[in-house]
Amino acid sequence: GHRFFRTIKMYHLQGVIDGVFVLRSNTTATGQYVATNAFGVRKVVTRFVKNVYELRVTGGYFVVGDRDWSINIAVPMQVTEAISLKNHLRLAFVCTISGSEVKREDQTIEATASDPREVQLHEIGLPVRIDKLWVFDSRTGGIIWRD
Repeated sequence: GHRFFRTIKMYHLQGVIDGVFVLRSNTTATGQYVATNAFGVRKVVTRFVKNVYELRVTGGYFVVGDRDWSINIAVPMQVTEAISLKNHLRLAFVCTISGSEVKREDQTIEATASDPREVQLHEIGLPVRIDKLWVFDSRTGGIIWRD
């Protein structure tokens, strides 16, 4: 049969928001307390600490669109093969540290009556440039595309 070049467009890559790959994230409940809002509504609030470890992409393969980061890669395959593979595509990459500072960001997300959780969020991000990229099938580990 004929082989067609299909462009793989990966929008909303798993773990990618604004060029950030989340490597690890852990959330721990640290306690509870009773809070009352301005209307007298009392809620039991659970306090959490969330630590997020990230790679922050500063350069490489990604194209920034209006809303998404995307990668456009042309791969020769049959249409039926592309459809069956779509949900199993994953990325592997080699990167180089591209900055001298690790980004640290701390914030507290306050509890509300509709969401009685207080989260102390700690993000630690390493700036990187992606040097090599592979696309592979998560079912088999087979490499679909590499640079």
